[in-house]
Amino acid sequence: MLPRSLIALSIAPSAQAWLVHASKARVLHLFKHACNLVNENGEVLSIVGSEIGEGPFNILLKDLEFSFLNYLNVETPIITRSNYISLGNINIDTHHAKTWSPNLDWNQLHTARNHICLQLLNLDEWLRRQAPTNSTIEYLETLLEIAGVEDKSQELRGASSRPERISTPPAFMERANYPKMESTIQIQNLAESGFILYAAQAIKDLSYSIVDADIRACRNAVQSLAGLGPGLTPAGDDFILGAMLAARIIHPPELGSCLTEKIAEAACQLTTSLSGAWLRAAGRGEAGILWHHFLATLVSGEWSTLKNFTNKLLSVGYTSGADSLAGFLTPFLLFMSQRTDQ
Repeated sequence: MLPRSLIALSIAPSAQAWLVHASKARVLHLFKHACNLVNENGEVLSIVGSEIGEGPFNILLKDLEFSFLNYLNVETPIITRSNYISLGNINIDTHHAKTWSPNLDWNQLHTARNHICLQLLNLDEWLRRQAPTNSTIEYLETLLEIAGVEDKSQELRGASSRPERISTPPAFMERANYPKMESTIQIQNLAESGFILYAAQAIKDLSYSIVDADIRACRNAVQSLAGLGPGLTPAGDDFILGAMLAARIIHPPELGSCLTEKIAEAACQLTTSLSGAWLRAAGRGEAGILWHHFLATLVSGEWSTLKNFTNKLLSVGYTSGADSLAGFLTPFLLFMSQRTDQ
């Protein structure tokens, strides 16, 4: 293979720190236009093309016209410098890459919470129709019924301006005695696999504890949900990620930050390296570019644009995007339902 010299368009601060501090690194995952690396500390770096875009630990490349699969393997030697990385015959220069911030303006998003609630009510039914088969969001109605949340869409739309009052959530149901699934298991039907039945309990616990800002209960719920399901980012983790972003908006920034940091701390030890990297980033208040666009349009109110970015999130992975959207939506629906009960 002829050597390839590539220019980085952007780099996240975590990716820059990874280049500076990594002394040993190896290939973790390979895809056509994405390569995940892991260093000696278990920290992940993603090198991606424009179709994936910026992320909290990404280096975004310019003009990626070849497949990583043709150049790299798990034994490819990796050399890093502060502004340079070599992957075998692929050399990447990050000297002139712009720094992309994965952080969001959580204070602005929290201020717009009531408007976001209305937007999500309008999006809810449409989103469920668009959900990929076997995604968590496909079974969202069942999950909400198990959680004791009635469908109050019309009532909620008429009550959006009521003052906030959070009630004490009802007692949690006893957890099911169901073993966690290994990430290598290929599950064709989440309902038949038992995932939904078991996950419903942990999802209920996590959603109630997020709305009630109960850190201990959040950590307990995460221990049942983290790492649950198949894939590089298991469905349980994707749900947790979305729920963490919701917590940052539902609660004031300081409280939301505390909640998500503790959730990430509990979850990262129980899942894959890649999934843990995403959860740690969410714990810091960081998200990928598609979430930036989605949350911005929730505030702006542009319905056609919101549907466009929602569809893009739904297309992430096999069901990862849909599962994270389910995690984002569920605490909000519970939060709004509790407000109408006052």
